[in-house]
Amino acid sequence: MLLPEKCVPFPNFGRSGVYLFYLWGSIFLPMKYHYILLVALLFCKINVAAAQEGCTDPQALNFNALAVMNNGSCMYPATTYIPVLKSTLPGSLNEISGLVYANGTWWAHNDSGNSNQFQEINPATGSVIRTVTLDNVTNRDWEDVAAVNDTLFIGDFGNNGNNRTDLGVYTVPIEAIQGTSNPSVPASSYTFTNYSYPDQSDFSAQPQDSTVFDCEAMLFASNRLHLFSKNHRDYTTSHYTVNPLTGETTKKGTLDIGGMITGADISPDGKVIALVGYNLRGLPAVFCWFLWDWPAGTDDYFQGNKRRIEFGSALISGQVESIAFSGNRSGYIANENTTYNGIPLVAQGIRTFDCSQWIPEVSETSEPLFARERLRVHPNPATEETAIFWEEGFTPLTLRLFTANGKLIQKTDEPESGMSIRSESGIHFLVVQWNDGFFTTKCIVFE
Repeated sequence: MLLPEKCVPFPNFGRSGVYLFYLWGSIFLPMKYHYILLVALLFCKINVAAAQEGCTDPQALNFNALAVMNNGSCMYPATTYIPVLKSTLPGSLNEISGLVYANGTWWAHNDSGNSNQFQEINPATGSVIRTVTLDNVTNRDWEDVAAVNDTLFIGDFGNNGNNRTDLGVYTVPIEAIQGTSNPSVPASSYTFTNYSYPDQSDFSAQPQDSTVFDCEAMLFASNRLHLFSKNHRDYTTSHYTVNPLTGETTKKGTLDIGGMITGADISPDGKVIALVGYNLRGLPAVFCWFLWDWPAGTDDYFQGNKRRIEFGSALISGQVESIAFSGNRSGYIANENTTYNGIPLVAQGIRTFDCSQWIPEVSETSEPLFARERLRVHPNPATEETAIFWEEGFTPLTLRLFTANGKLIQKTDEPESGMSIRSESGIHFLVVQWNDGFFTTKCIVFE
């Protein structure tokens, strides 16, 4: 009687637990042995689900080429990127705290101690196009603005003393602010929704360096407002979702970010979240956390890839208070007028950022159907040089070659089939991007 000598997991089934097997030798068995074969198969089944989970980003220090399911464990090397100054803002926005792109227009506003107004601006020039007044309200502490289609959300949730009980968000239809040069929005045209944090029970005033329930960052996604707290005490941020109609608030999780978050936005394609902030312990520094590839169909943003990019010294970039995407992987950050002991350091301004070198346009970890059949790398292993081929009609968007520690050593857009890649000896990872996903394969080069 022949029994199965090897079990093979069927590719792309993930957690399904479906497996195929083959036999070395004939599978034509007498009927009386069929039940023995079935029992043997039960013992032969191999659970590979755990092996299929891991870090799926080739740029990560702990990239696992065998992983097909991202478990949010990626760790990245320290990376510094200096945003480029685009424009200087006028004095009317010297305490800019919110910035967003909505319905073809850029909107900005100041924070506490300023008027109940927000501005339409041109970030490329820094000019103010018009000023809008929100009637019959006080700017207690407007800290961020978010948008969806034809609606703005202005967050009045700055809470430096940890003791506010009137936190909320203004919902302003853009159609209510069109048609005049400097319009006023009447109270009948906007709404205000109160909310409270479900995990806050102590509303006594606290020193600012002990504040936990401050907030300066908000975005809109999946029919919810998403708030990210500014924790002065622990240098963490907590993610809350808020129903903009009812104020119902849910805590999603907490992330140790090594600083205070002051602005948030989500990319137009809905695949990347940017959380900008600063660290005042030691030399003041600005940073941005980029989040992507969280579990599909969820808003568990902290369960995907999380990469911190240092934006340099606050003595150069100023006190950055807001961030907004202009494209899927690029956008602006804005800083307020920054002084130290009355000495001017950095004027209020807008700078550009681009995160495409770390997060491709196709940011999921999905492998296109039949990807392995589309593409061939030959020879592999190779000596110094190997070639890449693909079937007609399946030209990749981009090829990227990384070293084993995640360093990008070659990038080619719209490559030609049969193109050669050269690299030093060692293990490398080739990432091939199509419109419907990307495919990663290991390349070995010998001396």
